[in-house]
Amino acid sequence: MFSVDFYRTEDGKVPVEEFLDSLNVKMRNKALNLLLFSGWQQNNSYEWVC
Repeated sequence: MFSVDFYRTEDGKVPVEEFLDSLNVKMRNKALNLLLFSGWQQNNSYEWVC
């Protein structure tokens, strides 16, 4: 299982999460896989702050 930490604005909004929620399931999975794969290559970690 993976843990993803998104940036939260001062008023409590999470822009990346809102964007991902607007996608259909197939596109959301593709976007998350891309983020996780890129993060692993750059940081050897699955923790993200977007």
